[in-house]
Amino acid sequence: MKNLIAFALLLGIIVAPFVSQAGGKNRVHVVKMERTSCLDHCPWYVVQIFEDGRVTYYGKEGAPRQGYFEAKIDPLEADALMEKFENRKVRNAQDQYNRTMANAAALNFQLGIGEDLEMKTIRQANFGPSYLIDLGKEIDLLLKDVVWQRATKEDNK
Repeated sequence: MKNLIAFALLLGIIVAPFVSQAGGKNRVHVVKMERTSCLDHCPWYVVQIFEDGRVTYYGKEGAPRQGYFEAKIDPLEADALMEKFENRKVRNAQDQYNRTMANAAALNFQLGIGEDLEMKTIRQANFGPSYLIDLGKEIDLLLKDVVWQRATKEDNK
């Protein structure tokens, strides 16, 4: 039994650097989500979530709050969200999906991936795979009870 535990520990020590290196290349560090307006007065807003738990918000037409706001969420929740994007391999998603309905709101994502924060943009994600819609709902749910503080544009970079 002791040999098995020692082997497992040794294996973990050997494999860990390779696992973290592979994850580093595809690691999502920031997620920006935009929901645009539509013919039926859909709320138009942009949220940006950073891996450290910082969140920025800009509300436009029809949004529940208009202007610039900022908040903080638990970094573990932010990390879990980033991991969901990584696990869904959003890096491989198309850059744009074709609209199937005219005048419908769009769900857009922009992700900062890897050490160099390579930007991945997904436009009109709501017309793509259903997991993209689910990720958008996940963000809305995560930020539902956040306490927002008004910010200036300069604060909200």
